[in-house]
Amino acid sequence: MSEALGVSRAGYYRWREARPSVRREQDEQIKPQISQIWRQCPGPYGYRPGHAHLTEEGVACGRDRTLRLMR
Repeated sequence: MSEALGVSRAGYYRWREARPSVRREQDEQIKPQISQIWRQCPGPYGYRPGHAHLTEEGVACGRDRTLRLMR
């Protein structure tokens, strides 16, 4: 099967055993907070106000990261 997919067996097993990165784990913790902020605010809500609210709550998250997670 690895030949058909064009990957090495070692690469497949490395992918299968890989753990999520620290960044991905942090993103998964921030996403629910962003969703909660978005649901509480009426109308269109951009990433800049979302970033401001996260900062007020003490969440260490940059503007670009907030934008990426809101997409």
